Amino acid sequence: MRKFVNYDVKDRVALVTLDRPPVNALDSVTFDEMHQVIDEISENRECRVMIFTATGKSFSAGADLKAADGMDEEARRAFAPTGPRLTARLAAIQLPTICAMNGFAVGGGLEIALAFDFRIASTNARFGQGEIGIGLMPGAGGTQRLPRLIGKTAAKRLILTGEMIGADEAWRLGLVDAVVPPESLLPEAQKLASAIASKNPLAVKLAKKAIDEGFELPLKDGLEVEWKCFNEVISSEDFEEGIRAFAEKRQPVFKG
Repeated sequence: MRKFVNYDVKDRVALVTLDRPPVNALDSVTFDEMHQVIDEISENRECRVMIFTATGKSFSAGADLKAADGMDEEARRAFAPTGPRLTARLAAIQLPTICAMNGFAVGGGLEIALAFDFRIASTNARFGQGEIGIGLMPGAGGTQRLPRLIGKTAAKRLILTGEMIGADEAWRLGLVDAVVPPESLLPEAQKLASAIASKNPLAVKLAKKAIDEGFELPLKDGLEVEWKCFNEVISSEDFEEGIRAFAEKRQPVFKG
C-alpha cells in the first residue's frame, strides 16, 4: 500500500488518486509512488485508459516548498530532475490519459496536468505557473507544453507574471477541454474514459502514437508515421471483429 498515490481498475479504466493533504504538494516519496503506479498500469493488460485526480480542495500545489527550504544546494539539484522525469513519463504513456482537476493546479501541479492527453476541470479549479514568484521558472515542461496548448503570448503572460486564471479562462485559452460542476468532475472523466476504453485498444494506442509523433514532424513525415500505424491496425483481429460487427449490425467486442 502506497502512502500518497493509489489506484483502482474498473471497467478497463484505471483511476489514480493523489492524496497528500493539505494541498497535494509533491515530494520525493510522491514522485516515487507515481512512477510505481505508471509501471503497474502500463503492464496491466486490463487497463485501457488512465484517469488521474486528487483529493481535497487542491489538485496539486506543485513541489513541496517546505521540504525544499530544508535542502542545501546539492540536495535541491538532486531533487530538481524528479519533476521533468515524471512529466516525460506521463506524456509517453501509450494509454490515453485524462486529468480531472478540482481546485488549484499550480507550478509543478499544472505541469503534470499538461502532460496528459485530456484535461477536465471543475468550476472550482484555478491554474497558474507561478514559479516566477519565488525567483524560479518552470522546469518540468511548462515553458514547452503550455505554449503548444494555448499559444506563445498567453503562455508568456502566465509564466512571466505568475498570475492565476479560473476554469472558464482556462477553457477559453484551450488549457482544459471541459469545465463541469465539482460533482460532475469524475463522472465526466469516466464518461470520456469509457468511450475510449470501448474501442479497439490497438487502434487507440497507435492513433495516439501517430498524433503525438507526427505533430512535431513535417506533414510528409507525419503521414509516414500514420501509414505505418494504420498498416499495423489493419491486420489486427479486433479490426476483423469491427468489420463483422458492422455487417451484423451489432456492437463490436474488442479483446485487445
